[in-house]
Amino acid sequence: MRALSKPPLNSPNQSGTPKRTCFILMHSDLKSLLASDSGLVKMLPEAHKWLESNGWTLVAKLYNRTKIVSILATMALSLKLSEMRSTMLAVTLLLEADITDHMVDSIADVIATKSLGKPSGLVEKLGSTTKFLTANNAQRAESTLALKLTSKTLVGVTTLLDAMRSKLANAPN
Repeated sequence: MRALSKPPLNSPNQSGTPKRTCFILMHSDLKSLLASDSGLVKMLPEAHKWLESNGWTLVAKLYNRTKIVSILATMALSLKLSEMRSTMLAVTLLLEADITDHMVDSIADVIATKSLGKPSGLVEKLGSTTKFLTANNAQRAESTLALKLTSKTLVGVTTLLDAMRSKLANAPN
């Protein structure tokens, strides 16, 4: 197991008296210890069942941070050491699940906010593109009409030139 810090178990404090120092385990180490533990509570579903079987739930009340803190405070003030261990493990799992849910909700809110902000820009771009295409279509229609008129004019000029050529070819020299 790796620890964030491993000071000696008994180091003197500022007044020179020894004090007990605790170190914090990495999350993966805690999960490993919990999996190999012989206790009743090892996973979140077991935590719910254990707390409910020991009277820690109120009917129709969800576990939230306030409820979890209340359970911890009550446990610290009233329970025996053997009950404390299982209660602490159960509450730890609930708190971890609540923190995860809170993080997921926060991330979902950020994604939703960003996603909802994008369509307005998209609508503006679509509107601009539609105006451009409409103008482009109108210009093409005008060009097509002008081309048709030019084509009719050229047909008339070609007919006249053909008639003049025929007259010149048939004229006596």
